[in-house]
Amino acid sequence: MGEVELMDAHTPGPWSARFDHDATGYPCYFLHGVSGDEKRNVQRLAANARLIAAAPELLEALNGLLNALPSATTHPAIKAARAVIAKAEGRG
Repeated sequence: MGEVELMDAHTPGPWSARFDHDATGYPCYFLHGVSGDEKRNVQRLAANARLIAAAPELLEALNGLLNALPSATTHPAIKAARAVIAKAEGRG
């Protein structure tokens, strides 16, 4: 895989989500992590949207990989994967 242009890459993490209401009072979540001129960068926003759209499939694939491994696996990458799954599921 070659080097990716910064303009084509998603915003690096960490991101956070905050529940609030928009200007019309409609309940919504706001994603934080994108700031400044990035908000005007259409390529960056498109990359972020693709990442968000793929998130459910990424979570399912990661769960599948972890379920295929022995439960006693303690590699740091496995621990990190379990932690990010917990975060995605609201448990961490």
